[in-house]
Amino acid sequence: MSTINNPQISVSSQYKSTNNILKGLLSQVKPVDFLAIANPKGDQDFKLKNSQALVISIDEILKLAKVNNWNLCINNGNVYLYNGFYWSEVPPDLLKSFILRSLKASFLVYLT
Repeated sequence: MSTINNPQISVSSQYKSTNNILKGLLSQVKPVDFLAIANPKGDQDFKLKNSQALVISIDEILKLAKVNNWNLCINNGNVYLYNGFYWSEVPPDLLKSFILRSLKASFLVYLT
């Protein structure tokens, strides 16, 4: 039985900062063939645009989030991440950095 003076569960071992959670999520990002997704017909003259790569990257992040139960949500235009105790808002600059890092980590075919 847990008591105040002798807890069986360490709070610090369950809580993770948003930054640490995002680092862990980033390690799960796998290479993606952006050209195959953006150009399924294989057109020879196709050029992958940055905006297309960004959309594909976000789609892939959302797929990974669902498959791996990442506990992400959007509420009133803000992104939240469950840290083990409560939903914590992901600051926009940290979210942007995470998306750009996942984009870089997932690139199998680079922009030409």
